[in-house]
Amino acid sequence: MEKRFILLVTFLSVVMIAMAQPVSDSDTSGSVRSEYCVRGAQYPRITPEHRAQFKVVAPEAKLVQIDLGKKYDLVRNEKGEWLGTTEPLGPGFHYYFLIVDGVRVADPSSESFYGCSMHTSGIEIPYAKDVLQYELADIPHGEVRMKRYFSKTANAGDACLFILLPATKRAKRSIRCCIFNTVAVKMKEDGCCKVVPISFSTTLLLNRKQFLWSL
Repeated sequence: MEKRFILLVTFLSVVMIAMAQPVSDSDTSGSVRSEYCVRGAQYPRITPEHRAQFKVVAPEAKLVQIDLGKKYDLVRNEKGEWLGTTEPLGPGFHYYFLIVDGVRVADPSSESFYGCSMHTSGIEIPYAKDVLQYELADIPHGEVRMKRYFSKTANAGDACLFILLPATKRAKRSIRCCIFNTVAVKMKEDGCCKVVPISFSTTLLLNRKQFLWSL
């Protein structure tokens, strides 16, 4: 019984020590993990200067790059980890790829998004605190609905998106807009739209006061 107790105390001590260790070498720089990291992943990370930090474990690879519109060569350490930091990135959502020995693939540490006509990885650089149009606010919100139908022209099933604007004091009923699927609207995985065609937002003038409305 005493031996089991000692083993239990030793195990708990090891766990507590492991939990107290820093999660990555970049913590001291003030960087934070991307909101799109998969569970357990600590990279990619974002620095206060809006640089993106990457770490890829590929001990057998000869060359690992990050493609963010511009290619960045990562540097291999003795553990077989490839690390690198980008230039400061503009605020907003960025698609990116890993290029491992010339093969372009998605980052297994990132959630996947459909862009560039394929599933790829993404990283979100935060906007300034005074930029609020992409934040959820206590204002009327609309809805995005998908209508599926059979197209006699294409002789196949199809779909289009309907944007239902919120009712206002002037308009007692909601106004419905249709976006046909011929329009190239890029959407994130969770369905949020980002500047047309990547974002959809407008300003309503009600009772001589300006209100921001955003989906």
